[in-house]
Amino acid sequence: MGTIAHYTYDGGQTTQEELQSRAKLYRTGKLPRWHGEFAVRHPDGTVRWLQDDAIPVLDESAQRVIGSLGILHDITERKESERRIRSLNSELEARVRERTSDLQRTVSDLESFTYTVAHDLREPIRAISLLAGLIKEDSSTQVEPMTIDSLDRIEQSAQRLSRLVDGMLKLSRVSRTEITKEDVNLSAIAEDVAAHLMALRPYRDLRFRIEPDVLAHGDPDLLRSLIENLLSNAAKFSCQVDQPLIEFGATESKGRRVYFVKDNGVGFDPRYADKLFRPFERLHDSSDFPGSGVGLATVQRVVERHGGTVWASSGSGEGATFFFELGSDDNQATPPSPLE
Repeated sequence: MGTIAHYTYDGGQTTQEELQSRAKLYRTGKLPRWHGEFAVRHPDGTVRWLQDDAIPVLDESAQRVIGSLGILHDITERKESERRIRSLNSELEARVRERTSDLQRTVSDLESFTYTVAHDLREPIRAISLLAGLIKEDSSTQVEPMTIDSLDRIEQSAQRLSRLVDGMLKLSRVSRTEITKEDVNLSAIAEDVAAHLMALRPYRDLRFRIEPDVLAHGDPDLLRSLIENLLSNAAKFSCQVDQPLIEFGATESKGRRVYFVKDNGVGFDPRYADKLFRPFERLHDSSDFPGSGVGLATVQRVVERHGGTVWASSGSGEGATFFFELGSDDNQATPPSPLE
């Protein structure tokens, strides 16, 4: 035989005191069954695991325990399999942690590289644009119109590249900014952004319908960037329609708070919805709707940094609605109305 090296009751860790207490209950008939597992260490050092199942045998009055009926199973192979599985799981978790850490470092390095490159490109691009303008002004009476046209194209290309670099920097800042969460009045931000947009010449005919006191929990600066980009995007694609209207509010879907920005603009083909939030992807010609191509990518980055999701619905020529939620710790003082 050997000595009992370890004992568990019903699969859980059991102290000696707990084991004695349960044994007392079993002997008095207050415990209807016994189920335990224990390891037996033999003199040669080998260990076997046994499973102990038993039920008490009562007298005719069913009031007193007069015996016990039980069976022992050798479960050494099962225990060894469980040990191997635990070991493999631990190894897998360690590998996942290591790969995740490597990926995070790679992403961080890439973002730092992008930020550095974009920042360093700003001055050369600005210089190209400035020099092209100076050459054009100084030599406008001495060169052919074709040369002037080429200089115009250089200037325009430099300006587009400058906007692209600015967009890269903005997107990088969103990823690098440390988040500080607090209660934020999104309606107040939307009102402020709307007033700014309506002061611009292309957007003077815009109308806004903003639900009052829509509250969220998040980083105030990042959430302002989120609202600015969504409303600016809606304004850009709505200003060419009759009676443009942009709406902002909150609702509820499946117990979750959902915020939305809705417009009656040109909309987009839903077949290409997956491209909306990719940096520098465009679903419309830049000559019709100019922009850097990072506005919606910034929106997605802000939402993801809050642990949420963003999506959109539309039909070509039917306007668009952008929805977003801000993760499990988002809260709102007044429950929104249900989402239709």
